[in-house]
Amino acid sequence: MPNQIIRPLGDEEYLYWLLDFVSRTNFVFVAHIKGALSQNSLARALAALQRRHPLLNAAIAPDKEHGAVFVRITEPVKISTLSLPAFSSDFCGPEHPFVLALEKEHTTRFDTEKGPLLRLTLVDHGLDEQTLVFCFHHSISDAICAVGVVRDTLAACARIMEGKSPDFVEEPDAGPLERRIPKEHRGAGGFCRMAGHSAWQNMHRLFARPVHVPVETPCWPDERFDRLILTKFGQEETGRLLQSARTHNLTVHPVLVGAKLLALAEEFPEKKSPKIWQLSLVNLRDRFEDEVSQDALALMISMAETCHTVDRDVSFWDFCTGIRGKLAGKIEKGFHFYYLPWQVRLLRWARFARKDDEGGARSLVRQGQVLRPFVAPVSNIGRADIASNYSGFCLTGLHFGMAISTSGLLGSAAMTFDGRLYWNFTYSAPTVSTDTAMRIAQRSREILLENI
Repeated sequence: MPNQIIRPLGDEEYLYWLLDFVSRTNFVFVAHIKGALSQNSLARALAALQRRHPLLNAAIAPDKEHGAVFVRITEPVKISTLSLPAFSSDFCGPEHPFVLALEKEHTTRFDTEKGPLLRLTLVDHGLDEQTLVFCFHHSISDAICAVGVVRDTLAACARIMEGKSPDFVEEPDAGPLERRIPKEHRGAGGFCRMAGHSAWQNMHRLFARPVHVPVETPCWPDERFDRLILTKFGQEETGRLLQSARTHNLTVHPVLVGAKLLALAEEFPEKKSPKIWQLSLVNLRDRFEDEVSQDALALMISMAETCHTVDRDVSFWDFCTGIRGKLAGKIEKGFHFYYLPWQVRLLRWARFARKDDEGGARSLVRQGQVLRPFVAPVSNIGRADIASNYSGFCLTGLHFGMAISTSGLLGSAAMTFDGRLYWNFTYSAPTVSTDTAMRIAQRSREILLENI
């Protein structure tokens, strides 16, 4: 008997499913635990989450009419176990055993036609220290929703350890979130703004030739793979950063962007005023026409793209203020509503000219690299609203790693938890060497510390 269809994939969900044929679109969320969670309690907790969220009981099946559809399954979330040294340093490179294991999870393909599209690895470090590595297929979630999955998993484990029921109120599928974008950005007006802005951006690039990460081994996106560098700031350092940002009327995001762009510019000392294109990921949930439940499991990624000239004579904080101004201007004009959402919508419409298979995906990513230069993505999901103390264990750290190899060379993912800033870097190997990525990540961190 064929599996029951839940619904067709939305435009962004379809994009990540298609890209996954040639380059992983997974992302990982990492929760460090002090205490001992059993595999049995985690299995029961994840089963409760599967009863709550329809897309945790879903696989993806190819479909002639829609390209792909979510279908209902009954498989439990897979749990694996490992024993590894703990990740304790404030700066941890890709050769550390824990980071290597994290990369393996990040780059191992899901069997999307079998599902589920979430898996968990329980890493035992000894001395009552554990790490939970949640690996999500991007078609069902983004990092903002992933925080809720981690929160509910830990809450369910705590209730199980107290002898209580782990079940939650069922959360309906929110459906493709791009349908909630305000109508003025979805119709012909939004399309014209997207087309006009894209034309202007491409003309701009003719005169603002960008720099990016030095390339070690040129290759196509489908020949690259993601590697990770983990960094964090202590509570005292994070406090100084937040206070310094507030003093200059800034949020943390433009400060992180500024530090990273300055570190990138140092790779090109021969250029007096290098120009760098920057992608800032934007949370659209608070900008929809109708409210989306904070507990919904869904995908909605968009971004604002800006170009910045690195003037070495301008102070760090003035540079960050300029970044904030350009980003605010893009958001004020609604750029985040029509940039990526309209592009993936057009991609979906163009299915008749491209097969929904590995060949079609490879053609797509290679054309994308030819048509657009590299940018420097920064994803900052802000402060995680999640408890740290539970019955029988506590959450001591929380961070995530982004997927980048289909769209860029070096990106970073930031969030704060328990007064600490976690800022992880993803780079595309072998195009970018480990030495280069480590140098830029370390220098980005140093620039922040030098200016707070």
